[in-house]
Amino acid sequence: MTTWQPIETAPKDGTRFIAYKPKYTRADRRDGYAYTAVVFYRREDDVHPDYIGNPKDVTESDLITVYRLLTAWSHHYLTESFTHWMSLPEPPEDTHE
Repeated sequence: MTTWQPIETAPKDGTRFIAYKPKYTRADRRDGYAYTAVVFYRREDDVHPDYIGNPKDVTESDLITVYRLLTAWSHHYLTESFTHWMSLPEPPEDTHE
């Protein structure tokens, strides 16, 4: 059985895994539930946050590599603060012939 690991150690090679987001509470905001989702990281090139200039003039040296978390089901980007991850279990055996 796998155990929960810090999200910073999750695979960034497109492997799907289970991510965990804890209940978020703060004095000025309350998100009343924790949840898990099957997700994966996608590697993308993005403009460096310090880049100042015309977006049409971006060169390769202005780019940085970022890893964005997406849902495995819909491929939507996630902005939630997931804190942990674990590998997906092996699927059950197929009993259909």
